[in-house]
Amino acid sequence: MKQSIIILTLIGGILGLFGGACNFTGSACAAGTNKALNKYSTSKQTPEEIEKSEKEMQDLAMKGVIGGFFALIAIIAGPLSTKIQSKTISFIFAFIIIISAIVNITSLNIISGLIIFAAGSLACINVFIKKS
Repeated sequence: MKQSIIILTLIGGILGLFGGACNFTGSACAAGTNKALNKYSTSKQTPEEIEKSEKEMQDLAMKGVIGGFFALIAIIAGPLSTKIQSKTISFIFAFIIIISAIVNITSLNIISGLIIFAAGSLACINVFIKKS
């Protein structure tokens, strides 16, 4: 059970880090492409459309950064939840893993979030079957 939690948090966390980096770089590329297309295209966008598009790309980039940060938190919290003997602190770490999973799912790292959620669920179960 402990090895499964550690392995799942590592796999999900690494996927979350890569997913966050891809969200960040992909949105930057899309914003640059949009500017270049608008500059050299015959059908120009209005300044409001350009600003709206840039705002959407910034939001997507920030989602990637936040998802990657919470994936890193899950990588750290996974092994800690299995090593600590206190049930209360282990449950707090398991809850942190689940929160990291939810943040990853909402930041478009769905596969990573589901894997981290599975690890968080196992960590919660591990807390309840732990001997006091």
